[in-house]
Amino acid sequence: MSNFVDNRLTTTYVSAYLNVSGDKPFDKRTLDWRISKFLDIVKTGIQLCVYTTSDCEFELNKIANEYPNVKIMDIINLEDTWVSKVCAENTFTLPIVRNSIKDSEAYLKCINNKVDFVKDTIERNPWSSTHFAWIDFSFTYNFHHVSRSMEYLHFYSKCSFVDKFFTIPGCWGKWNAERHQHHLDNIHWRFCGGFFIGDKDSVLEMCHLHRAHFDRFLKETGKLLWEVNFWAWLEYVCPEWKPTWYCADHNDSQLCISTDFFAKKMENKQMIKMEYPPIEHFQPTSASYLFYQGKHLLNTRFVNYWLNDRCYYLFSDGSHTIKNKNILTHLEENTAEGFMPISHLEMDETTVNLESFTPNDGKMTSVGLEDLRLYEFGGKMKFIATNINYSPSGRNRMIIGDYCPDTARYSDCRLIIPPNPDSWCEKNWIPITGYGNSDEGVESESDPLGVVEEELFIYKWSPMEIGKINDKNQLEIVRTYNTISPWFNRIRGSTIFTESKTNPNTLIGLVHFSEEGAPRHYYHMLVLLEKGTLKPLKYSTPFYFENIGVEFCIGMAERANEYVFWISRMDRDATKVVISQNEVPLDFDCIYE
Repeated sequence: MSNFVDNRLTTTYVSAYLNVSGDKPFDKRTLDWRISKFLDIVKTGIQLCVYTTSDCEFELNKIANEYPNVKIMDIINLEDTWVSKVCAENTFTLPIVRNSIKDSEAYLKCINNKVDFVKDTIERNPWSSTHFAWIDFSFTYNFHHVSRSMEYLHFYSKCSFVDKFFTIPGCWGKWNAERHQHHLDNIHWRFCGGFFIGDKDSVLEMCHLHRAHFDRFLKETGKLLWEVNFWAWLEYVCPEWKPTWYCADHNDSQLCISTDFFAKKMENKQMIKMEYPPIEHFQPTSASYLFYQGKHLLNTRFVNYWLNDRCYYLFSDGSHTIKNKNILTHLEENTAEGFMPISHLEMDETTVNLESFTPNDGKMTSVGLEDLRLYEFGGKMKFIATNINYSPSGRNRMIIGDYCPDTARYSDCRLIIPPNPDSWCEKNWIPITGYGNSDEGVESESDPLGVVEEELFIYKWSPMEIGKINDKNQLEIVRTYNTISPWFNRIRGSTIFTESKTNPNTLIGLVHFSEEGAPRHYYHMLVLLEKGTLKPLKYSTPFYFENIGVEFCIGMAERANEYVFWISRMDRDATKVVISQNEVPLDFDCIYE
């Protein structure tokens, strides 16, 4: 990260360090130690407003002088804070079960001031921000992946959020009236305490409730507790306060807010429903696109089930087994609507010519080739697909083979052993061919990267693992990149990658990741790879096409100034989507350890 303030940043982070332990720091957490952790945050370049005491002023001013993204808001005394003044007007005791050294009266006053510091920053708003977040001063000390987590902070600092939200992580359930006394004497981790984020008005709502009820809490309970206990009580007594809680622990997970708050909806788009010949009990879902020997081709998966709103499978044929068919469609390019179908053929599943296995319990969860992706290698049209019934283990495995568009037949099909033969489920391997190891290539004027043709597959994304099938029909990882960009540890492959028409010497493709829900929420990102090395270079903001839910896409084409995607929603409603390339800019650089 560079030492400058990015004027495009939308979020201000608030933090504070008040030296309440004097010259006897708890657990050797000295000022130098805390500053070393704070610098993890500072170096991201995010906008930081910081409150501190006079004995720490010199060290923090050194940081502010070096990093213009840091503003020292006030040099304060603990007893002059609003919380301390309210405490001075009340009689209280401290919780019984506490660390007598760390959880002192001064410390509890200090942490209860977090919300008030945020309120002051919002009112002064030095960077004219629309969103605000609290972050503990030495927040990173118990993180497992500091570099990756700091990239999340950087992303949140500049992304476009939804208009209104407030979200906060936590570990436990809500304040329980039946355990009221227990909550007054023990820490209650309904909220983690180290981080929250939201739009200005939503954060101010919490700030106002804090000021309105803190004195009441002291009077009714006679206790000065940790801020997380007070917030849990506040949620209990103020039903109008409805923060979006998400499960986390005291580690990196605190920064994993729901993508719902910033995923971009594709507003300016054309949506054209795909028309297919009817097949009894079957409906079209996801489709894979390939331009092969001058022809535009589409393979569409048909399934015999229907997903309801909570993602339960309903089978129109009463079989309770997922059945798959694949339909080959020849497309005609059309300037106004992308590509239009001109003919359809059902692929002959019997030509897979592999042994089909039936589980010992007599039940088959899925039959046929699923999520088939088309690609070209060695002048041949090929496919890779997920399958269960051709797998002796009864677990999801990948099959590759030749795909003949003239005869609608498969040939030379092979079941591929994954890198870990005992893995439970294999899906979403992405073929990436003709752009192999540039180290072995010879540079030329037409191909400055000197690539050689290889049949490779992206297996994982963080660390990024690229594999090649060996002579034992097993995927062997031959290249690894330690990507730590946000979401790369969660993304899965979607479409194949093809040469970008607008970014020389690069490949472009679509990936996806999901979050649990009812139904599950899917999000998409465009990713740009370096042509010769296949190293990720850039990625887009996560987005969705129409609705947040089960929205899947394995087919993509790039035309002049626009993208064409083939999507399904709830594993049905096969639809073509055409959007301008300007709708999905590749704004973010990929980061590596």
